[in-house]
Amino acid sequence: MLRTLLALAGAGLLGCTPGAAADPVQIPGSQVSLVPPAGMELATQFSGLTGEQGQASILVAELPAEAAEPIGTLFDSLPAARTAFASKGIVVDTLAHIQAQGAKVPVVAGTQRAHGQSFRKWAAFYRGTKAVLVTVQLPDGSSITDAQVMHTLASVTLQGEVTLATKLAALPFTAEPAGPFRIIDALGGSSLRMTAGPLDVDPQGLQPLIVIASQLALPAGATSPATTSRTLIAGTRELDQGVAQSQRRVSFAGIDGIVVTGTLPEGRRFAHYLALWPGQRYVRMAVIYPADADPGLEQSVAAIAASVMFRP
Repeated sequence: MLRTLLALAGAGLLGCTPGAAADPVQIPGSQVSLVPPAGMELATQFSGLTGEQGQASILVAELPAEAAEPIGTLFDSLPAARTAFASKGIVVDTLAHIQAQGAKVPVVAGTQRAHGQSFRKWAAFYRGTKAVLVTVQLPDGSSITDAQVMHTLASVTLQGEVTLATKLAALPFTAEPAGPFRIIDALGGSSLRMTAGPLDVDPQGLQPLIVIASQLALPAGATSPATTSRTLIAGTRELDQGVAQSQRRVSFAGIDGIVVTGTLPEGRRFAHYLALWPGQRYVRMAVIYPADADPGLEQSVAAIAASVMFRP
């Protein structure tokens, strides 16, 4: 993703010059609608829009409301943003603010080199019933201007809750729960959460948790399933304190994959499944077991992993 530098005036509230007039577009499976830059259309493999032969994208990611505070700290200051996004290979140049739906929204902007290309990158953080990140990626030489990007980000509106069935239909993959696991939610057209137990929100980690997620770009420095898995584990909250104990090949998402298992603090355990698809696309499944988890849950987890498939 990303490339050169962007000049987003000052550190205060920015006024944005709109590009060509357009109607708002609802992003399927999400609460988000926005006015896209000219030439971009709804993506079929992720939640957002794409253009310029797939090199330009607007990615919408919805996270649970409880994630708003920790994510918000990444946008508290320019040094905080630079540190946080550096782990993803992004050089943050500016932190600014816009007005969107009557609220002050932080926007970081910067550059990134990936897969031999240079890109520009913007990330805006919105608070609603979900925590929402909207990320814009433009290749070097894009016809879309900085002002058009900022106009699009300022046009974002968050609607009411979307039904679970609609969210599931927007995912680029399918997965079936196996008892006692059940689906909690699907977020941003890219991830699915399951648990076993009565709680939907479980900040103390009393219940086992499964998160299945798909993305279109490998993390920086990823060169193989093994290195990619290690990079993703190290960059994932909860898993970043884990100690890997075993690694083996498995069938996952309909192709050859890898699963890493290990331990977490306080006697918890984890499993991390990963499958890499052509064109940098990948899907992974992170599992966290509480210290007192029934060993029989591993059979259910294996069945869920076997059910994961990318949509045609």
